[in-house]
Amino acid sequence: MAYQFIISERLDGVALITLNRPEKLNALSFPLMEEVDHALTGYEADDDVKAVILTGAGERAFSAGADIHEMAGLSSEELARRSDTRGRISWHIASYTKPLIGAINGLAFGGEGGQERGALNGRYRTVHDLPDERRSFVLRQRLARDQRTKRRAKLHRVLIGPVRGSRARPRRRDARATS
Repeated sequence: MAYQFIISERLDGVALITLNRPEKLNALSFPLMEEVDHALTGYEADDDVKAVILTGAGERAFSAGADIHEMAGLSSEELARRSDTRGRISWHIASYTKPLIGAINGLAFGGEGGQERGALNGRYRTVHDLPDERRSFVLRQRLARDQRTKRRAKLHRVLIGPVRGSRARPRRRDARATS
């Protein structure tokens, strides 16, 4: 199928999908997202395709996130419908059955409140050309963030108790303290 906003090609058992809106920093317009979903669905059903690579056209950005300019004149009903569709497409990306590789070339921002970025961080194996010292800096920052989050959660459990819905057993009160 011929697409308007993406370039889709096959290379020896690997499919390459290129977001093709470099003048808009590959912003994720609604038609572009639908084309990506359609291409991914087709490659998912094709046994000859073993993996899919997703990249952006141009050298400035992989994707600038959701195209907010196309949302300006839409009604609230249409925005809600498109938000639901974007959520479905993001879930399809996050739960894709074949290896999905994000070849990040430039800026990479998530759209729709971070859904695409969340899918990107959780599912893609990123390929980027950062020097080793920069890559290790980014990994150290992520590790520190994760450790801070764990410490905050532990402090919350100590001061307030287990988070609602957690599987932790409730603390037993000392019988002497309640008498």
